[in-house]
Amino acid sequence: MCAALRELNQPDRLATSPLAGSALGPDVRAALLAGIARLPEEPRGAPLRRVLDRTYVRPAPSQEAAAQVLDLPFSTYRRHLARAIDRLVDVLWAVEVGS
Repeated sequence: MCAALRELNQPDRLATSPLAGSALGPDVRAALLAGIARLPEEPRGAPLRRVLDRTYVRPAPSQEAAAQVLDLPFSTYRRHLARAIDRLVDVLWAVEVGS
């Protein structure tokens, strides 16, 4: 998942992701963006979406810079990022298994 997120803005590399053969379909980028967009629908999901947005969708030059843009201490940013990736995996897994 992290590799796919890191390649989010590199469509040629993302197209060869193992996720392309999953239920997410051949447009992995669209599936990832849709999953990220769904996070604010969950309780306390808006900060998770913002962290993924500044890290992968509209990436800051570094994670330290992303934390600064989000006005978060770096340790809080890292905690939010880990939780955001976990939640995104859960959202995409629900798509994979059809629930």
